[in-house]
Amino acid sequence: MLATVTTSWDDGHSGDLRLAELLARRGVVGTFYWTVDHAEFTYPGPAEMRDLLGMGMEIGSHTMTHPDLTKLDDTKLKWELEASKLFLEDYVQRPMRTFCYPFGYFNRRVRDAVAAAGYGLARTTEAFRTSPGPDPQLLPVTMQVYPHGMKSHLAHAVRRRNFAGLSNWLIRHRGTTDLDSIVGRALDHVRANGGVLHIWGHSWELERYDLWDVLDRLLESIANHDDIEYVTNDALV
Repeated sequence: MLATVTTSWDDGHSGDLRLAELLARRGVVGTFYWTVDHAEFTYPGPAEMRDLLGMGMEIGSHTMTHPDLTKLDDTKLKWELEASKLFLEDYVQRPMRTFCYPFGYFNRRVRDAVAAAGYGLARTTEAFRTSPGPDPQLLPVTMQVYPHGMKSHLAHAVRRRNFAGLSNWLIRHRGTTDLDSIVGRALDHVRANGGVLHIWGHSWELERYDLWDVLDRLLESIANHDDIEYVTNDALV
């Protein structure tokens, strides 16, 4: 199995272009999931959008208004998925093939609605995974660029029933919360066994918590390996 690195970045923010430039300098690419109509999440304008795409990045949908999709009725759910797809396709002039669940919340009904809306892939926040899994509508991730504590990791895994990820964290990563260690162990695993190292986060979070240098250090460690393929989320399908 091929060893692959991908990254993804949620919500939409003025810092997305800076983030894309950082990724590109390290030879890494990613998918930016944009929310269309939300006061706090403002995606880049046309010129910056074209620059971002020109660096090999991908843009995916993150709904119209960033709601908890599991709480919507069928009509509102369909609108959030289909209207955002149509708007973003018109904006970027490219097919909108990838989707990310707001807050990482989904259930079977939401998963099926995403597939019916025409998305070929939907990304979750199920952490500590290095396999894309059997269902492209439930793509897991490896780690978030954010200093979560042990309680947070445990609570998220149990709440989402992500027992495979919990096992990986406790056994492969020995329960560490150190981001460098998590990335290093995951990288070693995919290089030896194949799989996907998937880093995700938010550019607004990088800005708010001054995590830019942390991200650059992580990217430096995963970049420029001849046995690694660097791809956007869409390529995982």
